[in-house]
Parts: sequence; structure tokens; C-alpha cells
Amino acid sequence: MRAMVQISYGPPEVIVLQEITKPSLGSKELLVHIQAAKVGPLDCAFRKGN
Repeated sequence: MRAMVQISYGPPEVIVLQEITKPSLGSKELLVHIQAAKVGPLDCAFRKGN
């Protein structure tokens, strides 16, 4: 499973595509496939560590 992962605070380059293990699900959980997402000003401030 591939996922975009933030490895530290900093510039956009800290978000990298990584191969990760598929999470194990509980009895009342489900796995959702996201095809698109929005990044806003608050997301950028979080990434920078502000």
C-alpha cells in the first residue's frame, strides 16, 4: 500500500510517497481508499510546524 507520509516538519519535500503495510482493521472499522485530497493554509502551517 502506498501513502504520502510526512517525515518531519519543514518544506513540502518532507512529504514523501512511501510503501507501507496495510493497517489491520478491528471488527467495527473499515479501510477507505482516498483518490483526491485538498491541501489548505492550515495544512501548510501544520507541515511547517507553526
